[in-house]
Order: sequence, then C-alpha cells, then structure tokens
Amino acid sequence: MEERIYSASGAPLGFHNGRVMYDLSGHAVGQLRNSHVYSTSGHYVGELDDGMIVDKNRNYGSIGACGAGRRGARGFGNRGARGTSYRDVSDKLFES
Repeated sequence: MEERIYSASGAPLGFHNGRVMYDLSGHAVGQLRNSHVYSTSGHYVGELDDGMIVDKNRNYGSIGACGAGRRGARGFGNRGARGTSYRDVSDKLFES
C-alpha cells in the first residue's frame, strides 16, 4: 500500500510503497526497513513516524544499496503541520 511522506510543516515530500521511498518525481531516494529509513546507498537516516522522517537518536548502521529505479510521479497536497517531539530529518533524504 502506498503511503505519503511529509515534512514537519506538512509539505508533501514523496511516498513509499513497501521498501522503496520515492520523491514526488518518482525517483528512488531511500529504503525502508520496518520503521528505519536508509538512503539509497544504505546509510541510516532516521525513523518513519506519522508519515515523517524523524531523528529518534538511534543508529542502525548501514545496509546495502537498494538499486531501485523510478516510479510514476505523484501529486500530493499539503496536510498541515504536525506536532512531534522529534527533529525532522527529511532533508537528509529529500532535496529542498
């Protein structure tokens, strides 16, 4: 099932469908293992929590590169800001 990814301010950033994360243009930008988010090269980025990538002060090391390609582009609307006690680290995965 496809799930959308947002910044803390509610701006849409991308989506994931299973283990691969994509930007809004459909380019693979990361990997998802349970709630752990990794870059496409396999470096740990943060945790997926309530549709956001946040820093929960954990480090799960690195995993292998995903080798994923591209999926169709998506258009999402803003969902509004979400309060969280964790720091938004989506900029480590998505370019602003």
